[in-house]
Order: sequence, then C-alpha cells, then structure tokens
Amino acid sequence: MKNLSGRSDRPWELMGVFKDEFILEFNGGIYSDVDGICDKYNFS
Repeated sequence: MKNLSGRSDRPWELMGVFKDEFILEFNGGIYSDVDGICDKYNFS
C-alpha cells in the first residue's frame, strides 16, 4: 500500500489509531476511500 504521508511505512501511527482499526477503516469502513481518510485526518 502506498502511504499517504510519504514519510512513514506505518501511516496509522501518524493518525493515532491502532493498525487493526486503520485496516478495518480502509477495507470497507466509512473511510475506505482516500478522500475520506484525508478529510478525517487532515492530510494535505
């Protein structure tokens, strides 16, 4: 998976969530699309 920040192989740490939560959100959760993730966590 290409990370969002370009700085970390563990983007969930930057978001302050557990890896399992991050994976669940990406795999069919409400933040499964990149725009949703960016909006929730204010990635520019």
